[in-house]
Amino acid sequence: MSKPIIMLGAGGHAKVLMEILEHNDCELMAIVSPEKPSWTPKTFSPTWLKVDEEVLDFSGNDYLLVNGLGSLPANHNKRAHLHVFFKQQGYEFKTLIAKSAVVSRYSKLGEGVQVFPGSVVNQCTVSQFTIINSGAVVEHDVYIGENCHIAPRAVLCGDVVLGNQVHVGAGATIIQGVTVGNGAVIGAGSIVTKNVPAFHTVYPAKGLIKG
Repeated sequence: MSKPIIMLGAGGHAKVLMEILEHNDCELMAIVSPEKPSWTPKTFSPTWLKVDEEVLDFSGNDYLLVNGLGSLPANHNKRAHLHVFFKQQGYEFKTLIAKSAVVSRYSKLGEGVQVFPGSVVNQCTVSQFTIINSGAVVEHDVYIGENCHIAPRAVLCGDVVLGNQVHVGAGATIIQGVTVGNGAVIGAGSIVTKNVPAFHTVYPAKGLIKG
């Protein structure tokens, strides 16, 4: 039986994670949010904690954390800060896999990885705290660094390598063998055919509309 869960955050990302917890028969014990959550699954009656520091009243030996903060390039650092802070306090983050996701038994998932509904994760390595969002495809022999976000319907073809804190936007495609450096941002709908330097932003090609 899994330890009870404390969710950090209560926004849209957290709502999906709460449903994944429900489907996996986990116990959501508490939610941390400045404002009282507007929605939780009917199977849960979590305690409301207003600030992160209140989590410290609950032993890291008895509870697991889930980072419910969504991941956009602008808040990568805030999300990462939560991981660093609570790991220093001795807490562990739960790895979550949606029931409808397809994850190879030969994939390696780090601590706190979140795999959302409808995604496919073939034989690859996903480092800690990374999000594989709804309908994303991560193909064989891909390596994904820490605290990345693979947004909905993004596709990473075989042998792609991502550094840490990379954001791959919705519907983007990275073809086989490409390496993307730390902190890079791949814009939604982009098709990446060449290596991307660290902290570089890739913009999608502009559509041509003929009158």
